Amino acid sequence: MERTITALRGNRFDAEFIPKASDAVGEIFQRIPEGASVGIGGSLTLSQIGFFEEAKRHPIQLLNPFAPGLSLEDGLRIRRETLLADVFLGSSNAVTEEGKLFNIDGTGNRVAAMIFGPKKVILVCGVNKIVKDMEEAERRVREWVAPITSTPYWPRNPCGQISPSC
Repeated sequence: MERTITALRGNRFDAEFIPKASDAVGEIFQRIPEGASVGIGGSLTLSQIGFFEEAKRHPIQLLNPFAPGLSLEDGLRIRRETLLADVFLGSSNAVTEEGKLFNIDGTGNRVAAMIFGPKKVILVCGVNKIVKDMEEAERRVREWVAPITSTPYWPRNPCGQISPSC
């Protein structure tokens, strides 16, 4: 973990290790200005650390294309709006010990927002996402991430199965 943080910093990422999920959520909100628009990328990590529950207590405009009850059209509209958000919040599929991020995206909205659009990007990545190198990152995504995350949203997507077509 320490080697990964050092490598991320060497690659000009502002990386920190925060051991407790509740502290990570607090740190996220310290970095989001009051009243900011906050776009969300598909991230199970944010749900797992309690971000969405805490967000209800903060004066932000949450742009969540995955909120329950949205139509497909509304979800797509919100995905586009996240590119104009003040802050984009998401996660990476894997982080290498060399300080590289590995991302594959079903629609491109998450990866697009990471590299273009929002004024600030905050990625929350658990230590479970740290892998040795890009080869291991790709294997993690093919064998673990894609089958779990693509099935609920895109059941016919080839990545919804453990397969070399992902």
